[in-house]
This record gives sequence, structure tokens and C-alpha cells, in this order.
Amino acid sequence: MKRRLDFVRKKCVKNNYLQLINFIIFVINRFPKEDDIRKQWLAFCRINEHVLNTVTKLCANHFREEDMIKKVKRSYIKPNTVPSIYGKKKKRSLQFDSFNNKIYTKKKKEYNATDNTSVTVNEYIPQSIENAQLDCQTSSEAEVSQPCIDIIEISDSTVKDNTLLKVVNDGLSTSPLFTSSRNEDVYCSTFQIPTKAIQEPQIMNEILKRKKGSKKKYVPELRSFALTLNFYSSKAYNFVRKKFRNLLPESSTIRKWYSVLNGRPGFTNEVLHALKCKVRKMEDPIFCNLVIDEIGIREQIEYDGNRYYGYVDLGVNSNTTNIDNPLPARNALVFMLVALNSHWKVPLGYFLINSLNGKERASLLEKSLELIYETGVILHSLTFDGNRVNITMCTNLGANFDIGETFKPYILHPITKEKIFCFLDPCHAIKLVRNTLGDKLILRYNEKQIYWSNIVSLQNLQETEGLKAATKLTKKHIMYKNNKMNVKLAAQTLSESVSTALKFVNQLYPKQFNLPEETALFCSMFNDAFDLLNVRTKFNNKKCKMALTSDNFNELKSYAANIIEYIKQLGTSTESILVSQRNTGFLGFIICLTNMFDLFNILKEKGFTYLLTYKLNQDHLETFFSALRSRGGFNDNPSAKQFETSYKRLLVRHEIEASDKGNCLINDVQILYASSEKKRSDGLFVEVDDVELSADAFDRDYLSRLCQLSPYIDEVVKYISGFVVRKLLINICHVCATFITANSTNSILINLKNRGNLVFPSQDVIKITQFCERVIRANYNIVRTKNNIKAILTIQIYREICDSVFNNSKMTEHIMQQDLFDNHKSELVKSIIEIYLNLRLFHEAKCAIDVGRKEYVRHKYKKLIHFKHQ
Repeated sequence: MKRRLDFVRKKCVKNNYLQLINFIIFVINRFPKEDDIRKQWLAFCRINEHVLNTVTKLCANHFREEDMIKKVKRSYIKPNTVPSIYGKKKKRSLQFDSFNNKIYTKKKKEYNATDNTSVTVNEYIPQSIENAQLDCQTSSEAEVSQPCIDIIEISDSTVKDNTLLKVVNDGLSTSPLFTSSRNEDVYCSTFQIPTKAIQEPQIMNEILKRKKGSKKKYVPELRSFALTLNFYSSKAYNFVRKKFRNLLPESSTIRKWYSVLNGRPGFTNEVLHALKCKVRKMEDPIFCNLVIDEIGIREQIEYDGNRYYGYVDLGVNSNTTNIDNPLPARNALVFMLVALNSHWKVPLGYFLINSLNGKERASLLEKSLELIYETGVILHSLTFDGNRVNITMCTNLGANFDIGETFKPYILHPITKEKIFCFLDPCHAIKLVRNTLGDKLILRYNEKQIYWSNIVSLQNLQETEGLKAATKLTKKHIMYKNNKMNVKLAAQTLSESVSTALKFVNQLYPKQFNLPEETALFCSMFNDAFDLLNVRTKFNNKKCKMALTSDNFNELKSYAANIIEYIKQLGTSTESILVSQRNTGFLGFIICLTNMFDLFNILKEKGFTYLLTYKLNQDHLETFFSALRSRGGFNDNPSAKQFETSYKRLLVRHEIEASDKGNCLINDVQILYASSEKKRSDGLFVEVDDVELSADAFDRDYLSRLCQLSPYIDEVVKYISGFVVRKLLINICHVCATFITANSTNSILINLKNRGNLVFPSQDVIKITQFCERVIRANYNIVRTKNNIKAILTIQIYREICDSVFNNSKMTEHIMQQDLFDNHKSELVKSIIEIYLNLRLFHEAKCAIDVGRKEYVRHKYKKLIHFKHQ
């Protein structure tokens, strides 16, 4: 006989998104012991007496509500009550959120407990749907049928069934989600927790399993978690391990995991073996790029009881005890493989050096190529920075970087004799180009001048006006000499946005500035060259940021040829830039733009479909260095021993990430805890009566003090208005969207910046944002000091501007059926004001610290410490 369980399921909407959480409630009643009432129950259920046992029960849905005694935790039936309602479908209303992209479909699952017993459960399983059009409002109702089953019987034939039910009940009473959310009508499934909202990480599940006392091998996820946490901080690891009752592995266990690796200078045999295994597992061939770079280390000699650390060590039959005067190591030269058709990288090895000439580096490079060939990895490219010794390394192996008929930007493989194309890191190249323009001040292109002063004038104009012409330029970009190593500053200086801003200022003030177009062209050309060599995704709207494929090969090669010809025409006042002493960055771009197409031709013959040029950059090794330094704490310049230890730990499975930026005594003082509960705001905007408006802050005649905006500010505000509109289009109705957008614009800056995706703001939006800017400038003395300045400005701007915008008949008709003081028009105006004020106030706070600052020295002194090897 099949016996079934009936579950009542509850559903709720919390925090504006739908959560389906199953909660089991046993609404069942035992058969009465009184003979007369018992016979009536049996007659109602149409079963015989011999079928009953001590656990046969009847669902409460067969009783009338007046027959029930309702309690807080459980409901009971009145004595001598007889069931009177036969099975019928009960309907209930569920709330659906239109912003949720998931719907729930009803499926039936059958769980067989024994040969004679089965449990059927109706459960709702979420199914994600993409691009589904749900025909419903923000809060709509759907009728869901829930079947009511006549007789519910729970068999105690097996201990397993009873144990399951006990676990279910115990889970209800101890579940943190249920106990903390009881008053909010949020319930948790007790059979299991399959929903993503409350699913626990696999690491925590593994830790909880180990509470049972079973000793088994740690899973890779738990090993990775332990290794990563121990790498960042041993104290933090000990704290977490203590809190989890020593369920994490001991520190000695972690040291044993590391001990299997050699980690000494030289090529790492464990890595080479892992590469061979990787090649055997993969069905397709593995293509890689070899990256070479060095990291400065601290000059420090250490002894651990067995050997010395800190001397020069090339890893091949090197023994410092046999050398009379061994030199202390100043750098670590690292070789790394980066997969071109996969998502991994691995360091091949490292060498502790004091100084290494080009011939010695060439020997190490040849040895690395031979070892890589033995693993089965296919290698056709090599990346290094613009250091002269690296160029000498390649010329010793047969390369020739002289522009002309003898130009040969590749070397030959020592075994296969195939081409290995050389790439100078584009990130270093863009820095060198920026430094050349900033130091020389003037460059020449076809007898026309390129001025660094044009970029300085643009930054001065932005600083004077208080707003940027959609650029990233700051004082840091102009005073770059203390931040020469920062790639971001160089890329943002020679960028498309700076090129567009120069054209914009030249059109706006033709007599005052008269900036030559060559400076804007210079920025645009090197921006596109850098984009071609820094492609991270296969598809992009801009052609220079698309992956290299057979379809766009000819187009991109033709455009790259134009950039190469442009670079060849550049020069100083006396000579061509390619024969000058500052030619490395310009030569690097020519080498990379030439080799990327030749490399793709070879890879395409071996089954390669597209090439992401970001894989050919040195960033992969730089992030590895960042992870190495992250273990040093306050001193991110590791010694040789610290480098070896960190190197071994990074080779083991981990989840260590590079730092996005470059960084007290322990005491027993207890922290005074404060509540972390989020404060609830009653409204988006502050009421007028809640804001104290002092006479000094705002005068009644402040409108007469509003300044007129300059043509520059007027154009920039129009451009910002487009961003405000784009933000609003996400959350407003389609009718209001027609009032804030336009089909065209007369803005010079918007037309110059437009690549087809910009949003054109309407005149009403521009009127509001321009008025906001005028009010901000009229009250500049309190903008950076008044705490509630946003509320003050919002109220005053709304009072003056609300009645003069969006006054067309369509808007009047749209808000006719809405509240007089809280309609779409008022909310639209308030939203425009709020978004614009947020942008401006954040900008003012960011610019406040730069006022009066003459130079930035933190980055400079940090790098000087590295270069001093201390």
C-alpha cells in the first residue's frame, strides 16, 4: 500500500525579490480511541479496522475550521469531532515579483523508503529562464493548486524513516534562518536546503562533516581554503581553526604539503611533470606564451641550520660554499608559462641573480625552451620588458630589431627551428612613450609639432572650471615623474578621451587655445595601438578591442600597418625617434604589431581560431609578483628565503589573489560592539521641516547670485545629463522615458564622444542639471563643509525648478490619475536632482584633497626602497 505525506508549503516575498522556501508542517491527527467516533472516522475514510495501526493519521484539511482549536505553534481538533470534508483542491495566492527572472514549476518526486512504503512529495523547483517575458505587474497574483490527500500514514517499519523525521523536526527548532526570521514569515526547508539564497559553501559542508569524527583525506576545496588562509596570515588561520574546533588541518600538516616541492632556484621539476600530465589529459594541443621578468628582492643572508639563503644561485650545480666571495642576490629572474587557449598560468622556475648579461640570459632561455618542448606544450611567443639586456638576449639568439630590410623580430627554437616571436610588453611600452613626450616636451610628425604642453593646458582648464571634459586627467597624470611605474596613468594620458577633449577645447575656444591637431592624433594612435595589444574578450563593439580572427585579420592588419607607418614618421627636433636614445617604447609597439599577425598565421595552421593579445602581456607575471609580496606584511620587499617560501606556497593549490593596491600592538582590550543592523529610511528625500536652513547658508535672494555657466561648463553639464538619463531609464516607466530623451543634440562634446551608444538628454533634463550646477557654484563656500548639503540643495532646487519643466500636455495627461504631490513628474525631477548632486558632491570630495598639493611622493619612495634592495 502506498502511503503519502502531505506538506503545507508557505511562500513569502522578502527584500523585493522572490524566495521560495519549503517548510514542513505535519497537519495530521491520530484516529480516536472511542469506538463510536472511531467507526465514523473509518466510515469516512472507507477503510477497515484491521488496516489501522498506531501511527495511522488523518489530514486536518478534512475538518471544518469551527472544529479546530488554533494555537500559536499548533492547531488541534475539538473532542468528538468527525471529519466531514472530502478531498478537494485548495487554492492559495502567491506573490510574484516582476523583477525576478525565475519562475517555479511544480514537479512530483517519489521517494521509496521500503519495498512497501513510498513517500510522494510535491515540491517547487526553480528553473531559470532567460529573456522570458512575464505578463505581470510588479506585484501580481497567480493561483496555485495544492492537492489535499485523504489519508496520511507514517510507517515506523524502518528506523531510517523515524530518524529522518527526527532530523527534520530538530532542524526546524535549531535552524538559524527559521528562528531569526520567524516573525517575518520566512521559512526554511528542512529536508534539505537547495535554494541558492541559503546554500552553504562546500568548504563549510566539508568542515561540518568532519564533526562526526570520520578521518579521511581533505578534499581539494578545503585544502585550497586552508592553504590560502595560512598564506595570508598564520594568526588568522589559527583563529579560524580554533573557532571550528580544530577541524582544519594543523600548521604542521600544511608544512608537509609544501615539503613535497623543491622550490629551490632553477627550473622546478614538479611543474614540468605537471605540464606533461596536463598535455596527456587534454584532447587539443596546449599553446602557451613564455613571460620573463625579474623582481627586486632584499639583500639579506640567512641561515636555517642547513644552508644559506640570499646568495646568487642559478640552480645548476651551484654551491655557495665552493665560491670564495659569493655575491648577494639583488633580483629574482622568473620564467612563467601562460596558456593561450586555456585559463591558467604556471611559473617554470626562478634564478637568484645579482646581474646577468644578455649572453647568460640567452643560455637560460634556450634551456627553458628545451624543457618546455619535452613537456609537449607548443610555444611560439616570448614576452619581456624593454630592458636593454633583454633585447641583447634575443639578438644573441639571432633576432634583429633594426627597422629595415634586416628586421627580424623573432628567434628560432633550438630543437624544432620554428619561429619564436618576441613581444615587448605593451604596458612598459606605453609608459616609455609617455615619458619620452613628457621629457622631450616636443615631438615632430611630418614637420608638425606635438606638444606636451597641450595636455597640461587641458588639465589646467579642467582644474580652473571645476569639471572634467570626460577624461581621467588629474595632477598625478601631469606630475608623472614620481609615478613613472604606474601603467594606468600612462594609458589614461595617451587615451582616446584625452584626444577627444583636445578636439573639443579646440572647437570651443579656437582663438584662445589654438591647439594643433597633431597632439590629439598622437594620443589617438597610441591609444588604438595599446588596445590592439590588450584584447581580453573575443567580441567588442570597437574594432581595436576585438580578438584577432580570420574574419577581421585583414582589416586589423591594415589598421596596424597605418599605426606602424605613423610611428616611423615620428622624431625629435634633430633625428628620427627610432634611431634616438629614447626609441625603446616606439620600437616595442612596432615589434608587437608586426608579430601578432605572424603569430596568428602559425597558430591558425595548428587549429587556433582566435587570439587574445592580453595573453601576450606581462601582467600575468606582475600579478604573480603582487601575490608574492602580499605575504610580506608591512615590508613588501621579500628576502631570498621569503621568496622561496612564498614561491612554494603559490605552486600548491590556492585561491590567493593579487592586491588591487600597494598595503598596532596586540592587546586584550575588548571592542565595544555596535549594532550592524541596517537603518531603515522612511523616504528618499528629506522633508523641508527636517532640514535646518540657516540664513548664512541660503539667502532668499540667492537666485540673483547664481552665476552664468561658461561655454565649457555648459557642454560638460550636457554630457553629464546624458549619463543621468541613462541611469534613470533603468527604473522609470516607458512614458516618462520619452520626456527625458531626445533624438539628437547640438552638444559639441556629446557629438565628439558619441560612437553610437550615447543617450541624448532632453532640454528639460539639461535645464535641471544646469540649474543644479549654478546653485552648487553659488554656494561653493558651504558645499565641502555642510554635512546636510545634499538635502539643502535638493529642496531649494526642487522648489525653483519643478514648475518650469515637463509642462507639456502629455505629462499632464500622464499624471492626471496620480497623487497631486507624489506623482511621476515630481519623482522624476527629484531623481534627476539626486543623481546629479551625487555625482558632483563625490567629485568635489575627490578634488578637495588635490587643492594645493604640489607633488605625490608616496609611490616614488616605495619604489626607491625596492631599488635599494632593503
